[in-house]
Amino acid sequence: MPLATASQILQDYSLEVFLLPLNTLGVSNRTTTSVTFTSTIARAVGDTTITLTAGTATNLKAGNVLSFKATGEAFRSQVVILEDKQILTTATSINIAPLSRGITANATASFISGLLPLTGIQTLDLNNQETQVDTTHFLSGAGTETALVRVNRNYSVSGVALAADEALETVIKPVGALAGNLFNREIYAAATFSDGERLEGVAKIYALNFPANQNEVKKYSFTLAFQGRQFTWTQPYTAFA
Repeated sequence: MPLATASQILQDYSLEVFLLPLNTLGVSNRTTTSVTFTSTIARAVGDTTITLTAGTATNLKAGNVLSFKATGEAFRSQVVILEDKQILTTATSINIAPLSRGITANATASFISGLLPLTGIQTLDLNNQETQVDTTHFLSGAGTETALVRVNRNYSVSGVALAADEALETVIKPVGALAGNLFNREIYAAATFSDGERLEGVAKIYALNFPANQNEVKKYSFTLAFQGRQFTWTQPYTAFA
């Protein structure tokens, strides 16, 4: 394995969200529907279309992001969708942002149905905060010991509030305290890096803010907190041979 030297730019780093429905007891249903997309034709760096088949016919929106990997491949490839279109169970072509990595035939991507892309993002910082328990005892000598028993995974998100942003207006603002009936509701959130790495799971929205002054544009900021076991990390690289 050669020494890693290339930096990774964060163009097209994305966040997608949707409001989880309620079950028959009136609490959030954390069960999500995952659809598998398959790239039927190999695509090269710079290509602006991709041909997909879906396990179940599924609507994609401009701004949705997919992370592809073929069996046996060592890396993932990110695809940014540029048009609203339904992907059928038969081969369907769709416009995408120019690829920065090629995609082989039969590479697959998993997508959670209903995700809406949040636009205008300027910062998307993941902050982990561990809960520590002091486990120092008589045989620890001069050093202390700790056990890490929990981890709080929070995303600090801020950006420009772009006009007619569906994710901002129908998910972030209502759940973030502007609609009392949706306050404290859980959402599903997925952050995807430009190398295909993906962090996703059930989350809540805290500290929704709209900073403003006379020399600025409309902006937003909030904290996205992943909940319990409902968190998944998809690695960007799976082999280093």
